[in-house]
Amino acid sequence: MEVLLQTIFKETIQEKKTVNAWKKGDDKVLEGKIKTLKSNYTLSFDNKAGFEKVFSDKKSEICCKIELQRGLVFFNIDSPMFNFEKNKIAFHTPEVLLRVQRRDHFRLDIEPEMNISSYLYYKETPLLSQMTNLSAGGAAFVVESLFSDFVPGEQLDNMVLFVEDTEGRCSHSMGGDS
Repeated sequence: MEVLLQTIFKETIQEKKTVNAWKKGDDKVLEGKIKTLKSNYTLSFDNKAGFEKVFSDKKSEICCKIELQRGLVFFNIDSPMFNFEKNKIAFHTPEVLLRVQRRDHFRLDIEPEMNISSYLYYKETPLLSQMTNLSAGGAAFVVESLFSDFVPGEQLDNMVLFVEDTEGRCSHSMGGDS
């Protein structure tokens, strides 16, 4: 994990990308630049007043987001070392990478307990399906079917989804368990 994060930080530096940082539980976000110093990294901020206001509580966990070509990367800084004179936060490579979001739209995972099931009609055949996630760009369903002509991840066109007596045409991408 450490090697992956080091690679991500290297890309961030090379591509001169900003890092969005905020105090956990707060909605004030600052943009900073990441730099390396031997085994540590620093986040530098141009907005001195914003830096002091957002990070005045030195005990808070810092949440970070980087937008790279590989997707959105999220990580936390658990033990930040603040330098209020230079508007910097020094930190070691985080132990955990929270998430890499590779899609254009945020994807909401649907918990199995929510039991959002529906019938998808494919070639006039009703298929019982379970929704597994939803986004502005589409939805993913798991279809338990005896059809062997489905390939996991296959884009299926001209499907009809019936939800609450409303018919809507959709293009549907099958999930890995289809």
